[in-house]
Amino acid sequence: MSHFSEFTCKMTSEKYLVMALEEMGFKGKIEVHEIAKQLYGFQGDLRQQKAHIIIRKQYVGNASNDIGFEKMPDGTFRIWISDYDKAKYNQKWIEKLKTSYSYLKINDAAKKKGYMTTFKKDEEKGKITLTLSRWV
Repeated sequence: MSHFSEFTCKMTSEKYLVMALEEMGFKGKIEVHEIAKQLYGFQGDLRQQKAHIIIRKQYVGNASNDIGFEKMPDGTFRIWISDYDKAKYNQKWIEKLKTSYSYLKINDAAKKKGYMTTFKKDEEKGKITLTLSRWV
């Protein structure tokens, strides 16, 4: 039985978190629940960990466990990733997720304020450069 590790992240918007996960290849593979649901282990066993946003194990990889994002009382998300799945979905993957989340949120806010945006993405470094411009 794999052990789940817990990570906390500053992401607070369900909308942008789902969009970022979709951008990272999970489009159509994400469950969103108002009430947290239990996660499943690689053998189909129910785990004690619960999450509001879930990527089920069949979309994570062979012999994988669910990945979950549990909304905490302070509005941040606790990320549940099994020790087995941390080989691929590690801190570097979480940083790319946070970068994508930040870009999506900032880009949306800038457009709402009338800015035109352009961006350059460096996949290797997980870095996005966002340029804002507006005619005055």
